[in-house]
Amino acid sequence: MIVDLLHNATLLISLSVFYSLLVRFKPSKSIYFKIYSGILFGLIAVIGMRMPLHHQQGIIYDGRSIILSLAGLFGGGITATIAIVLAEIYRWHIGGIGVLAGSVSMLISAMIGLVIRRISKNNPENLSVLSFLGMGIVVTLGMLLSQLLLPWPLGIQIINQIWFPVMVVFVPVSFVVGVLLGSEERRIKAELKTIESERKFREIFNSTSEAIFIHDAKTNRIIDLNERTLRMYGYFNKEEIINGNIGDLSAGEPHYTEELAQKKMRKTITDGPQSFYWHAKKKNGETFWIELSIRQTIIDEQDCLIAVARDITVRMQALVKLKKKNEEYETLNEELSESLSKIQLINEELEQAKIKAEESDRLKSAFLANMSHEIRTPMNGILGFANLLEDPELTEDLQQQYISIIRESGDRLLNIINDLINISKIEVGEMIVKTDPVHLNLLFDSLHTFFTPEAEKKNLCFTHSVGLSKEECVIISDKTKLTQIISNLIKNALKFTKKGTVEFGYSLSDSTLEFYVKDTGIGVDPELYEKIFERFRQANLNPTRSEEGAGLGLSISKAYVEMLGGRIWLESECGKGSVFYFTIPYIQNN
Repeated sequence: MIVDLLHNATLLISLSVFYSLLVRFKPSKSIYFKIYSGILFGLIAVIGMRMPLHHQQGIIYDGRSIILSLAGLFGGGITATIAIVLAEIYRWHIGGIGVLAGSVSMLISAMIGLVIRRISKNNPENLSVLSFLGMGIVVTLGMLLSQLLLPWPLGIQIINQIWFPVMVVFVPVSFVVGVLLGSEERRIKAELKTIESERKFREIFNSTSEAIFIHDAKTNRIIDLNERTLRMYGYFNKEEIINGNIGDLSAGEPHYTEELAQKKMRKTITDGPQSFYWHAKKKNGETFWIELSIRQTIIDEQDCLIAVARDITVRMQALVKLKKKNEEYETLNEELSESLSKIQLINEELEQAKIKAEESDRLKSAFLANMSHEIRTPMNGILGFANLLEDPELTEDLQQQYISIIRESGDRLLNIINDLINISKIEVGEMIVKTDPVHLNLLFDSLHTFFTPEAEKKNLCFTHSVGLSKEECVIISDKTKLTQIISNLIKNALKFTKKGTVEFGYSLSDSTLEFYVKDTGIGVDPELYEKIFERFRQANLNPTRSEEGAGLGLSISKAYVEMLGGRIWLESECGKGSVFYFTIPYIQNN
């Protein structure tokens, strides 16, 4: 008995595999396919009944219950109904005392398949293998119970005889066929999903208003494009563009060449998505503007670049027109602004003139007050000690002391007058540069000797250093002005240094001589760095200050340095001292 059932089961498995091969070529959701499937399942059931296990006349056993349950599970109501009708017609055609039991068995099997399909929410392919095994057991039990419809007690006797071989054969067969069909159903649905996805992609791909190119990221060759691309670039079929590159569709003019297009493509791979304007070319040579966006993606496991082009020619033309209009309006605005600017400039000039006049009055008043103090002081010294010299009882030592004071006061007054004359010449542009050979080392020795007595009076360490040998230190420059610059800086250093050191020197850097005067005096406030070099302006214009001088030395020095082709600056820290630097070109005397 088991052998006969196995033969029948093997036939059913073979026919089911044949069915799975046939359904590969049919759409699963078509009503025609459901009818076609119902006919196939019904025919398989009929073939099974033609080679059954004959228990006795009119009582046969085969795998039609399994087939009809699978028809209900995988085909649904229409498929199961058609299969049952065909199987029922053939079973009633065979006839016999088992026809009623066989008919009910087929109905029960189909109903079980439909119920399980409903439980799986019409997705039987998602059932587990245990579910297929369980369905085989339930279907086989239903077939056995239907034998109770046979005449009594024949049904009970037959159940006792066949239940074991039926369970041993039909349950595994139901399991195997169910798993095969479930696997095939999953594959078919996956393929259909892929086909539908591809169809939707193509529909969107070809219906979009932008031109889309798909490039091979390795070769930058175009491997696909949509219909809009053909219309935008004036081509008739894809083969004219496929395997080309975006450079072939570029205008080719500067900034829009194939090389630059390839560079943009490579930049997308290294730096991420790119978006830019591009000048493109149609098949007929006509150029137009596009906005091009490129990003990297994976399509069918291939590294690709998707380029989306939007025709912006109309927008660019509108921008050109708008730009012209804006230029016209800007010209009108400029004319109005120019008029307003002239009025504003006049007002500003008047305001500046007012400020300068007020500043000039203030500076002049402060400067005159300072000059009055600076001139009266030596004049009083000269006149006062000249009167004292008239005393006949003066000793010779006192006379010499008074004469020395008168001489110092005269020198001080002469320096003030010379400064005023020099600054006046500078103001009117009458100061000229007279170049002669200057021996820097001798000049520095002379200045050191000249200012040493003044430094010794204040117990200051007074030193100097030279940066060139006696052969290299002879330069071409204005000796008088150079001497006065260094002297002014040394005078200021000695004047404002109460203790410590005063040092001056020079060095050569490339083709520039850099001079410096360094002291440990009171220092200069950073806010006064620029002001102390201004003409007729002093860091302290208070006439009661203790330091003598008109405050013109740095203004004159700055003017002389600039006349000699250099610049002057300082570095200072309040309470710790200052360093004044200036430069002039190094022109060696040959």
